[in-house]
Amino acid sequence: MDNQKSFVVGAYACEVTVVDDHESPGFAAGGCEEWDAIRITEPCGRVYGAGEASSLHDEDALHFRVDELTPHQLGAEGERIAGVYLELAGYTVLERNWLCLCGEADLIALDPEGVCVLVEVKTRLSTGRGIPPLPELAVDARKRERYRRIASCYVDLTGFEKVRVDVLAITISLDCHAQVRHLVSAVGGGL
Repeated sequence: MDNQKSFVVGAYACEVTVVDDHESPGFAAGGCEEWDAIRITEPCGRVYGAGEASSLHDEDALHFRVDELTPHQLGAEGERIAGVYLELAGYTVLERNWLCLCGEADLIALDPEGVCVLVEVKTRLSTGRGIPPLPELAVDARKRERYRRIASCYVDLTGFEKVRVDVLAITISLDCHAQVRHLVSAVGGGL
């Protein structure tokens, strides 16, 4: 992302942390680490990064309440944020909500080096009370195996030699801040 650590999608002011697989050895075993966060001090609705336009009009943003979203709507917002983040980071999004007999890949993209990446997006709402949610913990051993099968299916159908599986963990707060944690090679056992 050319050292850009913040951007806005609609009403969401977003911050990014990238965690490479070698930096998070406890993740694959179901553990977690603390990630540094870069807070954004600009108000919701302001547009950041690479001329990315807001998808919500400013008037809509004033009446927008993230806590009124259904879980499905919250997930869709997370996938929208993820798509913008990937494009700003130099990825090319090839597929959205790609389906095969093994399941669904939220996003499939080419990273800046041309590696095909299956991206699983996990989004949670943070109310500011209690322990902040860690969406990436929803990627348990059963889901990691399913993502491996989906990646294998994609390789078989497209001819890519290998596919990496990343997780984008997005936490959206009530004040429209979204923290994006990009866990590179989070599923391991790359194909």
